[in-house]
Order: sequence, then structure tokens, then C-alpha cells
Amino acid sequence: RELAALVVRNGGGVAEPGAPPAEANAASAPWSPLVRIRAGAAGERPLFCIHGAGGNVVVFKPVADRLPPDTPLYGLQAQGIDGKQPFHTSIEAMAECYLAAIESVDAEGPYRIAGYSGGGTVAYEIACRIAASGRKVELLIMFDTLAPHYARATISLAEKLRLLPRMDARFLRQIPRLRWEGFMQARRLKRASEGKSDAATSFELLGATAWNTFFEAQRQYHPPRYAGDILLFTAIQAAAPYVRGGEWLGWNELVDGNIEVVRTPARHETIFEPPSIDVVMRVVYARLNAINMQVEAASTY
Repeated sequence: RELAALVVRNGGGVAEPGAPPAEANAASAPWSPLVRIRAGAAGERPLFCIHGAGGNVVVFKPVADRLPPDTPLYGLQAQGIDGKQPFHTSIEAMAECYLAAIESVDAEGPYRIAGYSGGGTVAYEIACRIAASGRKVELLIMFDTLAPHYARATISLAEKLRLLPRMDARFLRQIPRLRWEGFMQARRLKRASEGKSDAATSFELLGATAWNTFFEAQRQYHPPRYAGDILLFTAIQAAAPYVRGGEWLGWNELVDGNIEVVRTPARHETIFEPPSIDVVMRVVYARLNAINMQVEAASTY
């Protein structure tokens, strides 16, 4: 019954007979980018995770499953991913919206923020704004996020050839298949968006729009310097732009603090799948526990 009411509230069906009036009135609630993925324990500091270019936060389910038991987890989804509002067209606008949502949960911090792929760039901008306000970023995590100036740079064929010796052999063997799958996916979505096919859902088409809008926003973004630290997870099976970015994926050119790099046995798209997710979450789990112990120790004095 609760699932049916949720579908109705989001405009996905006919009202269930006998549904309480309160459920129908919930449709008037204001939209928020904040998605509570896991409640955790009262009084515990949450981890806020920013969506990737596709705009959705379902990708963080494996993270939620492996967090310390008491840790609350919130996702920040893209405005427009419900098909009812325009997408943000700049990283700054995303950061402003998401930071306001984060502050609705915790106005003072310290904050623990993470971002997957392009979401790490938004998390970076949020961290810069928090630091500029005099508050503390306790933990900033990037899941395979390429620095914006490397993400927008074109790579010539000659440079790609020079990068080949630095690329993972398993990834190189997959390139023909991945390119063919990418081509067919793009073709399918293009035909569906032009009304020539019904082979894509509205959800997929919204995701494609979110993707394109995000990449244009990232192309225009010029990040400030950041004095804090970053925990950066990188995929071993990396494409040429990531290899070109080096060990720190280009963030060492912007960050004055320490960048801890953890390499994971994955491609960019599979970083939250086994065995990579186990590597990722062992480190995240240990880091969160260490911070919690420091907080507890400080509170005893």
C-alpha cells in the first residue's frame, strides 16, 4: 500500500481506492535533492553522496550496505531527474542547491561528503564553499573523479598512442566491445528521443539529458583551490583521459592538502561492483571509524 501511494504521489498512476487524504496531499511537498538512503543512528554524522553525471543516486546502494551500522547516508540527486524541473546548468548552481539541502540536515558540520564520477567535482565545489564559510570538511571522498581541466581537454590520436603503455592490458582488450556497446546505446537513445523508436524508457532519456547537461556544466567550470585533504579512489582499468590525468587524476594541480589515492580493480563504471566495492568500503569504513574515534576522544576532554 505504501509503495502504491508513493507511485501515486509522483504522478505514476491512478489513486488507490480508499487511500487516506494525507497521502494525496503529500504531492504538494516541495522537491528536494536530498534522498535518505539509510537512516543510521540518531546523533551520528551522516555521509552525503553526490550523484554522477547521470543524476541518479541508486548507484550508492552498495555503499549503504557496507557502511558502519550507525552511519546515516544521504544521496544528492540531480534537479530535473524526475522530469518535472529543469536541470541545473552549472556546477556552482548544483553546489548551491545541494549545500542548502545538506545544511537542512546539519547546519554546522563538520561534514563528510563524497561524489561519484562528475559528482566528485560538485562535492569539491561544496567543500570549497564550506571551508570558505569557516566550517570544517571532515572527509572529502571522490570515486574516480577526473579534474575538470582534464575532463574537458581533447586528446589527439598521437597522444592516445603515447598513453597506451600506461593503460591496463585488460581494459585495452575490452575497448572494441565497450565502444560498440556505447555506440549502440547512443543510437538507441537518439532514435527514441526523435520518436523513431520506443526502445528506451522515459527514465533512460532523462538520464541521457542529465548526462549531456552535466558535461556541459563541467566543461565551463573553473574550480578554486582547496586547502583540505581528499580521499581519491581510482579505477585501474582507466581510459586515456584518466591515464593522462596521472596518479591524482589532475587534482594535485588544484589541492594544497594531502591526496590519498586508493586504486581499485575496476573500470570507471564498475567501481561499486565486486571486487572493487570491497576494496573501496574497507578503506571508507576504516576512515569513518577512525574519525569517529577521534571525535569520541575529543568529547571526553
